[in-house]
Amino acid sequence: MIKTQDGCPPDIEARHDALDPHKSFIVQAPAGSGKTELLIQRILTLLATCERPEEVMAITFTRKAAGEMKARLLDALDAAENSAQPESEHERLTWDRARRVVERDHQLEWGLVSNPSRLQVMTIDSLCSRLVKRMPWLSRFGSSPQITDDPAHLYRQAVEALLHRMDGDHGVGGEAFEILLDHLENRLPRVRDLIVDMLARRDQWLRHVLVDDRDQQRAVLEQNLEGYTLERINRFKEEIGPSLLDELIELSRFAAQQLALQGDESLLTVIEDVDSAPYCCALSKMFRTGKGELRKTVTKGQGFPSNKEPECVVMKQRMLALLDRLRSDPIAAGAFDYLENLPDPTYSENQWQILDALLVILPRAVVELSVIFTATGQVDFVEISGAARRALGDIEQPEDLLLQLDSRIQHILIDEFQDTSHGQYHLLNQLTAGWTPGDGRTLFVVGDPMQSIYRFREAEVGLYLRTKAIGLPSIRLTPLSLTANFRSQGNIVDWINRICPPLFPLREDAARGAVTYAPAVAIRPKLDGPAVEVVCFSDRQDEQEAVAIVETIKSLQNSPQKIR
Repeated sequence: MIKTQDGCPPDIEARHDALDPHKSFIVQAPAGSGKTELLIQRILTLLATCERPEEVMAITFTRKAAGEMKARLLDALDAAENSAQPESEHERLTWDRARRVVERDHQLEWGLVSNPSRLQVMTIDSLCSRLVKRMPWLSRFGSSPQITDDPAHLYRQAVEALLHRMDGDHGVGGEAFEILLDHLENRLPRVRDLIVDMLARRDQWLRHVLVDDRDQQRAVLEQNLEGYTLERINRFKEEIGPSLLDELIELSRFAAQQLALQGDESLLTVIEDVDSAPYCCALSKMFRTGKGELRKTVTKGQGFPSNKEPECVVMKQRMLALLDRLRSDPIAAGAFDYLENLPDPTYSENQWQILDALLVILPRAVVELSVIFTATGQVDFVEISGAARRALGDIEQPEDLLLQLDSRIQHILIDEFQDTSHGQYHLLNQLTAGWTPGDGRTLFVVGDPMQSIYRFREAEVGLYLRTKAIGLPSIRLTPLSLTANFRSQGNIVDWINRICPPLFPLREDAARGAVTYAPAVAIRPKLDGPAVEVVCFSDRQDEQEAVAIVETIKSLQNSPQKIR
């Protein structure tokens, strides 16, 4: 069992910091790190400081998780009132925090045990549904719709109705439809599938397309595109480092001269701006193969001819030396990832014509989808989240509901934050918009970007990375990391730490949702024997696989300690 000298887990300081009721945190908590227990302790700590239990709101992503959290809170309160103080340190900490809540409960007559509904533990969808029910005329739902986990058939119905309508349209809509159909080589199913896919992500783009002035819209979109491009180029420069960058630029200019002498029209020969997207793409191709690997050698095709002229010999040697330096520095070598497929910061006329057609079609698809939602009484997660945001109003012009929540909620906790969607992220911004530093309100989010699994619900792990880096508009969060693994025996943790890192990117990238691997530290001791056994089957061998699974289960039943 691995512990610090005082017998505590290696991340004990982070766990203690996380219970400070006056600060906001974003906690990275890998599998088996005891994050639920930490959330329970944090909630109990906050409840002991509140005037009403409703001031603390804990949000999860599944009903099972919400039910488990509430049950554990009630169990902790029951144990604090009816059981003696436990011996183990972490159980004693939970008991002590719960005991303070029990005393506060008695003092202020909350009645939590008899009225557990006062504990505000709910799913994000339950929160949105509550907001929609409170203000149905603002959220545009007259009655509570059913939230479906699989809305694809609703998207398809809406798009098919739209395409049927536009097929006979001789106006702007019909013209846009023809442009898009022509672009996709008259493949109607591809047009349909494209719009279906976009409807599932409408919380990411809808606010950008509802602009009447087309010129202004193009300017805004190109400004965002330019910002994205420059951000990636700057990241490349930062990670490649000034020394390597200077050498790289000098070598690229030599290569451009040689390519020009050969009559090669490479972008390196006509552009010398290192902040230019086309130049950077050409630069990446000079250093890497089509498979994204660093070149082992260079030829005249990259601007390094094999002639005996002294300058050519020296520059080729410098290029090979630079490639060797990059191979020995994984971070610098990986920096070229930022230059792959960089978009030009301006649209060509043909690109804008197609995008303009989409800007006509997509809002109409959203209208058709609203009709389908009304007809079926079903909605998706994006719609219910959007309805909740409409019920709260704009940040600059909040509705009464947001003002009520702002005065009532003092602390928000969110579990599995890596599974937050864009719509839910904006909802959180609304709920915390009126917060100011030092006003006593706190935000506490817990998650593990390595475990992001809700892509089908439009979850975006990049939002976790962005929040960790810069916080929310109205609040900064202190990053904390849990490293202890209480669940698995030491050999399993060691095996995972050895096998998994190469499967993850070398650096975090919020724009691409790239997440680095965070190693864990085993708390349970190592057991004898191999930690992991891999059995491979070629093709489908159902019977053999079933036999292998049964034999493995029997082996575990005969050796219960191996189950850890």
